[in-house]
Amino acid sequence: MKPLAGINSHFSDKAKLGHSSSALSALLFSGVLILTSYTHLVHADGSKIVKWKDASGVTHYGDKMPAQESGRSNSVLNNQGTVIKTNESFNPKGNSQETEKLSADQQRQDKALLASYSSVDEIDMAEKRNLKSDETALLTLSQNQEESKRMLASIYAKFSGRKMPIQAAEDAQNYQTQITKTKSQILAVQNSIAQTKTRFSQYRSRYIELKPQ
Repeated sequence: MKPLAGINSHFSDKAKLGHSSSALSALLFSGVLILTSYTHLVHADGSKIVKWKDASGVTHYGDKMPAQESGRSNSVLNNQGTVIKTNESFNPKGNSQETEKLSADQQRQDKALLASYSSVDEIDMAEKRNLKSDETALLTLSQNQEESKRMLASIYAKFSGRKMPIQAAEDAQNYQTQITKTKSQILAVQNSIAQTKTRFSQYRSRYIELKPQ
């Protein structure tokens, strides 16, 4: 009877093992179905995913960022994982500080403007004084430029149709170099004049805003 009991026990254990294997297989199969269904839903609904990093540098994913993480740079991905939009970080506190700094700078500039001029007429006179030196320099440079051009043309006319002597060729080259140099100087002075006019135009506009007539 003992051998029979052993055989029964053996088959009983195999039955239990078979039952456990069947249960495990069923569980795994159910899991596959759930995962497949979930994957299908994610790809089907076309929803977007937000990717961002927290203060510790840990990357997170979600359908939206938590309120405490708002302002951090983030990327929006489609359901294939492709980045379709990038949002740069925004720091309201930092922007506020920058605005306060600009405001303080403007206040200092306004104070200096009101301390320097008592009327729009004074601003006009100051502009003329500042322009005078540049306008004088521009006139002198223009006259020198015309003289260099005249001398260069004279050399070419004198030796037209025949070989130019070495000294004349050197003189012509020197005049040409001077013409090029003077042209650059004229442009620099003209730019300075334009900047001065723009600056004093801004002074006038701001002064009128601060002290309406």
